[in-house]
Amino acid sequence: MDFKYLEHTADLKIQASGKTLKQAFSNAAKGMFNAMVKLEDIKPIKKQFINIESESIESLFFDYISKLLFLQDAESMLYSKFIIKSLRRNDKGWYLEADIYGEKFDEKLHTPETMIKAMTYNELKIEKKGKYRIITFLLDI
Repeated sequence: MDFKYLEHTADLKIQASGKTLKQAFSNAAKGMFNAMVKLEDIKPIKKQFINIESESIESLFFDYISKLLFLQDAESMLYSKFIIKSLRRNDKGWYLEADIYGEKFDEKLHTPETMIKAMTYNELKIEKKGKYRIITFLLDI
């Protein structure tokens, strides 16, 4: 499975995996949006481009998820497809470019499930296990 929900007393804990960091980042975003609204109910009809630069891989991931939450809140967007075009180190740390696809929230089409307030650094872990990259993270609900 690309993502799964882990037990946590107060927040939403997600573990996402992929054969590459790009896949793991993409699957983490899928896990987050699937918790908000069933992923299969979100049509990937509007494309947006995002790019993020950060000092470490952990802060890049934090900024990535935070950016998606900002767009969801500010523009009433839901996303279901994430294509990480570039995820690499640069002279300032780490850099990410992605195309994200989704649609505006429509109460006739989308049934809200979990309200996510923010990404947290608490329990954030990015690791390599065998052939896979695993990202474990908490979202404040």
